Order: sequence, then structure tokens, then C-alpha cells
Amino acid sequence: MAQRFYPLLEEALEVGLETTVLAEDANGISLPEGFLVRNPNDRGNKPNAKTVSLTHPGTVIHHVPNVMAELLIPTTEAQILRVIHFHHIPPGIKIQFQRLNFRQSPNRDFTGLICGRSGEAQAFPIRQRDNSPYANLDFFSKTKEWNPLFVKYRRQTPLKDAEFGYLEIQAGRIPPKMKNTEDSYVIVARVPESAVPEFLRTAQTFPK
Repeated sequence: MAQRFYPLLEEALEVGLETTVLAEDANGISLPEGFLVRNPNDRGNKPNAKTVSLTHPGTVIHHVPNVMAELLIPTTEAQILRVIHFHHIPPGIKIQFQRLNFRQSPNRDFTGLICGRSGEAQAFPIRQRDNSPYANLDFFSKTKEWNPLFVKYRRQTPLKDAEFGYLEIQAGRIPPKMKNTEDSYVIVARVPESAVPEFLRTAQTFPK
């Protein structure tokens, strides 16, 4: 079954890759198995929409079998938890915009998350105060380099040393063999507090 999101921190934090293309470019193209097409006019209320969004299928090529147990062990260096490889769109379709969609879902083990990036002024949540569970970040449409995303999480545990932890999310593209056929990847690693931006260390997770 095709899926839109892939776990980064169990089901509490997930990611998906979405590409916006012109509807006329997508018409008549046979998409590989696993791609989902989202048409803004599916409900009939946007008849003039000129674009559609393609959600990429992904493959988990590396994962730590028991993440919950690993998070209880103090770390002094980066530890890769999961690597996701996203499949490319067929050649001949011009990319209008591309983004990584992050989703935060209610989870009994993780009570809150907050994000931050180096060079930015403050932390930001994924789950918004209007209860929208998404944060969408540009994926090489406007920028040439990926600025690593750091995540501070709060875990429901009696072990105070393991209550808070940090992730670093790297993303990139595998060099293409032909135009518009490059694959993409996301790597999530557990990192020590010293590796994250200073403002994130004191930021309050959302929800609490």
C-alpha cells in the first residue's frame, strides 16, 4: 500500500517528500508504483488549478531495531537511527517546487517536540497552535544546500536523564544520472545536546 509519511521518531515524528509539477506535464505520464497524486481540484472547488502534487514512495535502507531502548542510553556522539531513500519522479517532468513535509502525531511516549536550525533566531514547532500537525520545509527548490534540522523531544519516562533528547535531520540528493531523475534521502541521527543550536537547548517543547 502506498504511504505518504515515514517514521523518524516512531510515529511521533514522520516525514514525506512532495513535488509540485504542472498538471499538463503530469497528464499522460505513467508514474512508478507507490506515487500518490494530489490534485487541488479533487473537491471541485479549484477548477483553475494548474499544478498537482506528487508524493514520493520511500524505502527505509537503515534503521535501529529498538529505538525506544536506544534513547535511554546517554550519547556523546551522533548515532544514525534511520535512513530513508525517496524514489525519483520520471524524467521529463519539470519540478516547480519540492518540499519535505514533517508531521507530528500525538504519541503516549513523546509528549512534545520543538525544532531549530543553525543561523535562525528562534525555535519553531511542527504541530501548530491551531492543531495543524505539519511543517513544510523547502527541499532544494529555493536553496542549494540543506540546513540541518535539529529536533528537541520530550519523552514520557521516569528517567530524568532521558526525558529530553535531540535529533539531527540531514537531507540531500544522490547525484543524478540524467536530468530530473535524482533520488533523495533523509537521515535522522540522535545527537548530544552540545551539537544543537544554543537557543534550542532552552526552548520549550510543544505541546509540553
